[in-house]
Amino acid sequence: MKKFIKFVLVSASVWGTLCAQVFAGLLVASDFDSGTLDGWQRKNDGKTGIISNPVSGGNDGGYLLFTDGTSGGPAENILAPEQFLGDWSRALTSPESSFISLDAILFDPHVEQGNVDQIILFIEGAGGAAFIDLGLPSVEDSWQQFVAPLKQADWIITSGNWNSLLSDISAFEIQMDWVNPAGKETGIDNIVLSLDGAASVPEPGTIGLLLLVLLLLAGRSYHKNFG
Repeated sequence: MKKFIKFVLVSASVWGTLCAQVFAGLLVASDFDSGTLDGWQRKNDGKTGIISNPVSGGNDGGYLLFTDGTSGGPAENILAPEQFLGDWSRALTSPESSFISLDAILFDPHVEQGNVDQIILFIEGAGGAAFIDLGLPSVEDSWQQFVAPLKQADWIITSGNWNSLLSDISAFEIQMDWVNPAGKETGIDNIVLSLDGAASVPEPGTIGLLLLVLLLLAGRSYHKNFG
């Protein structure tokens, strides 16, 4: 029996090491499938835009729907919840595998009316501020994925420096007011922050299979020695 217990302990140690390696990076995501806004808020700038979760119609499930309440003037942004903020400095050591991604949709017929703006991401902290322009969905009424690499060369730094900025992010905003006139609607879904390659972790099925193999080995050892 002692041999079996020892084997189980060793297997648990291997499993713990595997999990530590798999989840070494940081992955934060909002898919809005819970029917809520997952902590995202409209920036309180005195304008009258509305954000809501229609529960269905996203890519897939729910999504964040923005309805503009004014025509002209500065664009409106949404603010990320606390789980997206803090230390992003892992991106400094693995910039090629660190990024922000999102799915966006521009509802017809607003793409053909008035001026067209862009999807812009803003980050800010004690160490500075920066933004990146992601463009617009190329086809209205169709979800399209956008990816913003967390590499200094891809962002425009408006104050401070890149290294200091990523060490403590206090605000992450997404511009939602993409086109005129008032009443236009835009949508966003599956917002992901991946640091240090966290988004490339094995699928849950793969992890489950590894656990099953360990359990089968433990059972085989027990049967061989005590069966």
